Amino acid sequence: MSRTPEVLTVNDVFFLRHPEWHGRGFARRVEPRLRRKAKAAQVVVVPCTRVADEVLALRIAPAEKIEVVSYGADHIDSEPKADDQRARDRLLRQAGLSPTDDLLLVLAPGTREPRKNHRRLIEAFLNLEHPRAVLLMVGPPGWGCPDVEIMLREDPNSKKLATLGEVSSSEMNLLLRISDLVAYPSL
Repeated sequence: MSRTPEVLTVNDVFFLRHPEWHGRGFARRVEPRLRRKAKAAQVVVVPCTRVADEVLALRIAPAEKIEVVSYGADHIDSEPKADDQRARDRLLRQAGLSPTDDLLLVLAPGTREPRKNHRRLIEAFLNLEHPRAVLLMVGPPGWGCPDVEIMLREDPNSKKLATLGEVSSSEMNLLLRISDLVAYPSL
């Protein structure tokens, strides 16, 4: 009986470099599984050379197993849909924004966690002097970021920051299509 070759995708190893930015014991639980899977895999896919270098430095996989495959957005349908305007207006209202305003919409998708550095993004955004710019954070609050949640609730500019909780895949596709910019910070 032949064994099907395995492929492992390693998005980052930040949890090994900075375990303090993750839940208690996370790195200790996940590292052995990561190493076992990397050893069994025929190929270890990483999104960029920085992650490839870290995987090598931490001896998770040898160079000959590592393949860099950049992220893409080919799963996002760029073609407008018949109900885009109605869905856009509904989502903007849900976030506390006026659908009739001429916004420069900056989308920040993802769960808010310390390693994603949303605090720095918000601080930089609040210093931005652009009257139409709005930072729309989409995703659940997450953990370890009470300062971010306070900043979002107490926006001194009242209409520069907005939030939506979790959204469906079709709603996220729409938000990606209509946004002027997508911000995805990290440490």
